[in-house]
Amino acid sequence: MGFFSKRSPAIEGCKERNDVDGLIKALKNGDHDKKLESAKALGDLNDEKAVIPLIVSLRDIYHWSILQGRLDTVSGKRTDSSKSVQAFQDSIADALVQIGEKSVEILLQYLANVYMNHEMVISDVRHFLLLHQQTGVTLQELNNELNNFKDYVYKILIKIGDPSIRPLIQRLRISGAGKEFNVSISMEMFAEKALAGIGRAAMDPLIAALPYASEDLERRSIIQILGDIGNAQIIKHVLPSLDDANPFTRQDALRTLRKVADLSIADSIIKALSDKTAFVREEAIRTLCILKAKDSTTELIKCLEDADDDVRKEAAIAIGELGDQSVADALILALSDKNYSVREEAARSLGKLGGEKASEPLIKMLDDEERRVRESSASALSKLRNELALEILLERFGKNEGRDKYEIGVALDGLRDDSGISLLSQFLKHKSVNVRVGTLRALARIRNLAALSAVKTAINDENDSVRGEAESIFKNWEKLP
Repeated sequence: MGFFSKRSPAIEGCKERNDVDGLIKALKNGDHDKKLESAKALGDLNDEKAVIPLIVSLRDIYHWSILQGRLDTVSGKRTDSSKSVQAFQDSIADALVQIGEKSVEILLQYLANVYMNHEMVISDVRHFLLLHQQTGVTLQELNNELNNFKDYVYKILIKIGDPSIRPLIQRLRISGAGKEFNVSISMEMFAEKALAGIGRAAMDPLIAALPYASEDLERRSIIQILGDIGNAQIIKHVLPSLDDANPFTRQDALRTLRKVADLSIADSIIKALSDKTAFVREEAIRTLCILKAKDSTTELIKCLEDADDDVRKEAAIAIGELGDQSVADALILALSDKNYSVREEAARSLGKLGGEKASEPLIKMLDDEERRVRESSASALSKLRNELALEILLERFGKNEGRDKYEIGVALDGLRDDSGISLLSQFLKHKSVNVRVGTLRALARIRNLAALSAVKTAINDENDSVRGEAESIFKNWEKLP
């Protein structure tokens, strides 16, 4: 006897009589074909009474598929039932979609782990005991499986589409206290995800609901969903939220606006650089960076003097991303910032901007007390690829001491392309022994044929240390890490 083995009443007769109870009985006890027919008939009758039994049946078949999969693993055999299971799941999903809006509230309650009746509790307990006895599955493992199953339920909500939008928006409003509040929060999260999945069709109802959202969390949810939908039409409706009393709402508005990536909003974002809350200013900087708003550079330079460390750090990052070499002086000043993260990002941005001007200030940063600053400075110098920068890096790398040796080695790895190897090879003729040794060590890290050929040329170097280094590298080439 299998999962689909019991007999059922005649489906057509139940459907003609609007006998929902009879169809529910067939759904629970029928053979495979009868279950499919009863699920379809329940969808046609469009009775809310069928929703919970349909969800319970959906859970039951999923429990059974977990059990069968576990038993197949233990026995080493494969039961070809996946098509039957999928067909039954799809027939139930189609029925819930047909029932439409009446299904939405109950599906959300299910997603929020609310047991609608004792039958669901009994179903879960019975199947867990069966699974545990026959396969040793733990409660945690079963919960993980059921969480995966919830993704299927999301698809049902999304497939319901337009009829589910209004009740889903209503679930964005958080209410209650204690357990009721926790359930409300859970349902809000699931409603948010479903509305984002529905997409463009949900946009206009969400925009219409935004001015009437009285709770902070409700407004924030609507703004976040509009960002996930990502249509340019949302801009004029979200921009007013940059002046919201709640800083978290202002932050969410910035995140949503940058997803639209429309340069026309740059002036509004620049105003947010003066927001009284630091994390909102940070968000405004990130938004301008993503928008590639080059006209904002002057205002971003001012942010390098902000009282908040994170704001200054984000400004240093953004300036580097925008790629305006004329602002290098501001980043050079930021290398003296009291906060090491700011110094780190300023150095990294100077490497992106390039230019001779940054070389000497970055060389000084190789002696910074913070490893991450030394690392970003060495990396920036290697990206500059000018003679002074590389000479200093190779000189230091060729010495047998120095706390920046590891950071320099990592930075020189960035020269492993053909032009980089060619550039390094030129330093094998440098007058400084340390530079030549450092060059050999850098080539050894690159470990390709072009690097090996360059190393071979140094075997006849006039200096014993250089020759010894080249011979050692050549001899142990295959053993190098």
